[in-house]
Amino acid sequence: MLASPHYGEQMATAWLDVARFADTHGYSVDRYRDMSPWRDWVISAFNQNRPYDQFLTWQLAGDLLPQPTKEQRLATAFNRLHPQNMEGGIIEEEFRVEYVLDRVNTTGTAFMGLTLGCARCHDPKYDPISQKDYYQLSAFFNQVNEAGQISWDDAMPVPTMLWTTEQQDALLAMLARQEEEKLAELDSLKARAQPAFERWLSKGEYKKLGRQARPSEAIGRFTFDGNSLANPLNRAQTGKMKRQGSKHEEPVFASGHTGEGLQLDGDAWFECAGLGNFSRSDPFSIGIQVKVPADLAGGVIFLQGDGAALFNFRGFHLALKDHRLELLMAHTAPDNAIIAYAPDIPRDEWVQLTVTYDGSSQASGYRLYVNGQEQPQEVTVDNLYKDITLWEESSGRPQGRRADRRALARAGAQRGRGG
Repeated sequence: MLASPHYGEQMATAWLDVARFADTHGYSVDRYRDMSPWRDWVISAFNQNRPYDQFLTWQLAGDLLPQPTKEQRLATAFNRLHPQNMEGGIIEEEFRVEYVLDRVNTTGTAFMGLTLGCARCHDPKYDPISQKDYYQLSAFFNQVNEAGQISWDDAMPVPTMLWTTEQQDALLAMLARQEEEKLAELDSLKARAQPAFERWLSKGEYKKLGRQARPSEAIGRFTFDGNSLANPLNRAQTGKMKRQGSKHEEPVFASGHTGEGLQLDGDAWFECAGLGNFSRSDPFSIGIQVKVPADLAGGVIFLQGDGAALFNFRGFHLALKDHRLELLMAHTAPDNAIIAYAPDIPRDEWVQLTVTYDGSSQASGYRLYVNGQEQPQEVTVDNLYKDITLWEESSGRPQGRRADRRALARAGAQRGRGG
């Protein structure tokens, strides 16, 4: 019987119950999630007669071991088996904390033989744990970069890991070596060219260049001249004004920085004719001129994505958040993403904002310029490892707040000019 693979399956059933194993998220929508790799690891651990100290340690903190293996990291899915909520009306932080405390309660039941849940609200009369102990223990499980409200588009809630085969691992390693070699060649080329560039710059040779033609890679440009929402680079593309629940809002035009401008009230947005559905390997640049009111603490400047603030975001955006600029690119926020913050912009005056991206999936290649000056960035997440492409193209959503405050004048986008 011990030699049968079904032995591990039988032994694992009780542990799967204790660990609250499920292949759906729970709560009202209860959508599918595939946790079968962790389930198979548990079965394999019983069949291999894995020592209990390893069985315990790997599930609680396998990713914190020195140079953890893929198997040790997989075991920590034990901490991710709790129900997760995607209902639209919930308070996101409330449920993020709920997930933390679920991990505390399950750890007590599975490894300590204690029901710790009573200590969440008070000091239990008979259990050897206080309310203070309970929340001190919760601190160990309160370090997961996750969202309390998960995505409605079936994206696996972060943090996640890529579950690859040995053949795929070998291929990825080969590609990584080739990439490293090419980057080294590029650095060498830059170093050799630098002295000649310095001489060219010091002699003022750049003054002979004259006015440069507009880049041929440009795919969109919206000037709003003549009260038009059309893209002059492709007249078949015309933007639209939309509002939640309404796909046909009337635009409000006003005097812009040069020519016409589009006045936004913070509820309606301008959708840029479906432009900008880039992948994480596409270099691109986006420029926009804005005039933002002094008392506006937050709002989206431009956005291409699904989810926004209510769900795990996918796509990219530039937004004002607590009087700072937030630059975000994500497959599933907040962990499979690049998130960086830059200083606030001048208010009640026209400002040119430009974002460039070099297709590297790294924060160092995602840059922000204000009036031509690159901005210092505080990078909080640099972990983008899956694509940002959307199933359905979404809108650019520049926003102001009040009807008498202008928030956008002109906007443009082009491929291949990141970096």
